[in-house]
Amino acid sequence: MQSSRPIVEVRDVGKIWDSRAGTIIALKSASFSVTRGEFICLLGPSGCGKSTLLEIVAGLLEPTTGEVLMDGERVREASPERGMVFQSHALFPWRTARENVEFGLEMRRVERSERQRLAKQLIALVGLSGFEESLPRELSGGMCQRVAVARALANSPKVLLMDEPFGALDAQTREELQREITRIWQETRTTIIFVTHSVSEAVILGDRIVVMTGRPGRIHSAISNTLPRPRDATSPEFGATMRTVYSALEGARRT
Repeated sequence: MQSSRPIVEVRDVGKIWDSRAGTIIALKSASFSVTRGEFICLLGPSGCGKSTLLEIVAGLLEPTTGEVLMDGERVREASPERGMVFQSHALFPWRTARENVEFGLEMRRVERSERQRLAKQLIALVGLSGFEESLPRELSGGMCQRVAVARALANSPKVLLMDEPFGALDAQTREELQREITRIWQETRTTIIFVTHSVSEAVILGDRIVVMTGRPGRIHSAISNTLPRPRDATSPEFGATMRTVYSALEGARRT
C-alpha cells in the first residue's frame, strides 16, 4: 500500500546555464511530487531538461531557483538514498560484476562477507546468477545495465533514478529489461523516477507519466496510468492510454 506522503517534492525548480552562445534556460518553475513506492516516468522531447531535472533530484546539480525535498529535507548533495542509473552503465571495466555491485558497499566500509552476500542476492534479483565473476567486456549491453541496476540497489536507496537506461539497447533487449525492471520494482517497491522519450516505454512502466514541455522544461501535465500489470502493448486499453499521452505531448508542444 503506497503512502500518501510525498517522498520527493520538486518545487519551482529552474536551471540556467551560461555558455558561449549565451544564457540557456534549461528548466523553468518545474514542480511535481512523488509518492513513496510510485513508479514515475518523466517524458518529453529531447533537450527539454529531463536529465537535468533528474540530476537535480539526485543532488548532482544545484538548481538555479527552487528546491527539491526528500522526506521533507532539502536535497543539497548526492546521497546513497538516491541511487542513479545512467544511459551508459559506467561499470568499472577492471572489476567483475560482483565487484562492481560491491563498490558502494566498500565505500561505506561494509564487511566483506556482508558485501558478498548482498552482491550475490542482488545479482540474482537482476537475473544474472552465474555471471558474478564476469568482467563487463564479457557481458552484453543489456547484462551490463542489469549490473548497473544491481549496483544502484546495493545501497538500499529510498529512490532509484534512471536516466534513459535502455535507450542505447536494441528493441528486443529493451523490452526484456522493461519487464525485468517492472518485476524488480514489484519485488522491492523502491520508488523509481525514470526518464524516457519513448511514449510506449512510459506507458509500459509508469504509474504516472509526467509530461514536460520543450525547453525551457516545465511540467505540462501528469497522467495516471491504471492499466493492470503486466501490460499488454497490443490491447485496446494500452492504445487508448498511448493516445492520451500523445495528446498531452502535443499540448505541451503548443504551450
